[in-house]
Amino acid sequence: AIDAWSGSAAALAGLGRTRAAIGDVDAAIDDYRRSVAIVPSIDALAALGDLLTLAGRTDEAAVPYAQVDAVAELAGGLNDRQLAIFLANHETDAERAVEIASADLERRADVYAHDAFAWALYADGRLEEASRAIASAREAGTEDALLDYHDGMIAAALGRDDEARTLLERALGRNPGFDPLQAARARATLAELENGR
Repeated sequence: AIDAWSGSAAALAGLGRTRAAIGDVDAAIDDYRRSVAIVPSIDALAALGDLLTLAGRTDEAAVPYAQVDAVAELAGGLNDRQLAIFLANHETDAERAVEIASADLERRADVYAHDAFAWALYADGRLEEASRAIASAREAGTEDALLDYHDGMIAAALGRDDEARTLLERALGRNPGFDPLQAARARATLAELENGR
């Protein structure tokens, strides 16, 4: 895709995601930098910040993280789901994440709207509600490492350790690099569960 169109922000972000998944963090950072220079999407900015954080470059990571809100505001609500996930992932404003995800769910009650709402509720500590919301997301039978991860983390927080173990193992089995920071969090939680907390 990049050979066909070197200025494709989506292709560059896809290459960055792939390189991050195989552990080539420096090259992934370069790909995401090129991508956000063309089109600064919330997902690409968040991924760039996460990779910089993983590389120990937290001062640099603050820049793309700060740009997320500006991009979301310019988009006028079109990227609310991505913003809610970003806020929940980074535990910066869980209450706002719930509000945004709830509004998105009212507009588009699909699998990923239920998932984003569940994840925001989890980040806000509303675990029973999060459990109900993730159950709604799973009703369609969609197979996705991110859904497994969110479901597993909610189960772990509720003390459903066997279920959490199964879900987190499934998430990492489907895609061990589904998200740089969240996959690392899944592995850490799984290790805690294996060690009996």
